Amino acid sequence: MKPMPLFKRIARLFRRKRDPREMPPEVRKHVKLLQHSDPNVREHAAQELGWERNRHVSALPYLKEALQDPVSIVRWRSADALGKNRDPSAVPHLIKALQDPESDVRGEAVWALGEIRHASAIPHLANALRDKNSRVSSAAAEALGKIGNSLQGKTVEGREAKALQLVGQYFNKPEYLGVIRKAYLAALEGKVTPENARLFVKQLRALKGNVK
Repeated sequence: MKPMPLFKRIARLFRRKRDPREMPPEVRKHVKLLQHSDPNVREHAAQELGWERNRHVSALPYLKEALQDPVSIVRWRSADALGKNRDPSAVPHLIKALQDPESDVRGEAVWALGEIRHASAIPHLANALRDKNSRVSSAAAEALGKIGNSLQGKTVEGREAKALQLVGQYFNKPEYLGVIRKAYLAALEGKVTPENARLFVKQLRALKGNVK
């Protein structure tokens, strides 16, 4: 069976999952335009749903669906809008977008996960540190830095989250990306302890992360 086109899937979602009257009129207009057959119109609609004046929880299901759009710029705009909305429900969809064939989309998904700052994204961002595209790997280090700053005083589960919490509490805002990458990986390998974490990060910072 031939798969249903994306714009038809969004249209069906629009009809079944949410009463359009629950949306502010301007949001409703842009959600409907995510169904348009012209990719330029869909891109603009996703961009508009990222602007503060149009951010609304009722639009999130449609932006998540648009991460599967056949046109990469629409996927990019959708990831960007989800990051600006900062809703944790988008995290699983953005994690899936880290496998996108286009590096620009992967990079924007990484950025969005850094904006949402949810600990469940940490192992996936750690994998993105090894992305073949340097802009994606750098964005992953930056996102891990943001999440690391946000973990102070929280109870976290999982080896990856605990490693980032250990060193992340000592990251500056902003921090050298090399410091974030090397401190996190060292903590993950068990080379950093609570006793030496502050000094370890400080020493890396003195070298701007440029150590082997």
